[in-house]
Amino acid sequence: DAQLRARRAQGVETLARTLERHVGSESVEERALEALGHLIAGSQDSQKVACDVGVVAVVVDVLKKHRMSKRVVVKAFAALNLLVVGNPAGQRLAGETGALAATLSALKAFSKTDDVMEQVFEALYNIVRESADNQRIAREVGVVQTMIQAVIGRQLSACLQARALAALGALLAGNAESQAVAREAGAVEVLLTGLRRATGAD
Repeated sequence: DAQLRARRAQGVETLARTLERHVGSESVEERALEALGHLIAGSQDSQKVACDVGVVAVVVDVLKKHRMSKRVVVKAFAALNLLVVGNPAGQRLAGETGALAATLSALKAFSKTDDVMEQVFEALYNIVRESADNQRIAREVGVVQTMIQAVIGRQLSACLQARALAALGALLAGNAESQAVAREAGAVEVLLTGLRRATGAD
């Protein structure tokens, strides 16, 4: 077990450096992000190592530099989700390094691209879930309004709608200021649409 953890840690560090060195190559970044996800998935030890060596900031930087590349954005949000899920330290680092501004950019650029939105919504849910600081940052950079506008009036698949509603709930839970912003942006319509679809009323 100790040897496996050591190999995982070395792999995470190596991939982090690869992402930093090859930021201009979308193909390298895509493969490195996918490999990073495999190393981190289901491993709290690997999550911790990744946080300690600055992987969260590296992934966010990749998102900023390749914000219009669908393939890189999908892989980066998948990796980011694995870095933060069930990991308060990862959540904090995501908030501090600009992950929510990168989320805003993706919501604007790929609002009608369902496979990108699935990854964005899932990562967003885990970035802001039970994190008042990240809820605040999301509200301040405009994620709440932009997310609602990205889904309002659209016919979403059941899977995408479920992820959107989960992310919206995490953005708003226990946060009166964000709830007020969401109401003004049309959250009630989004929720009613979700309820109608869930009950077959539409």
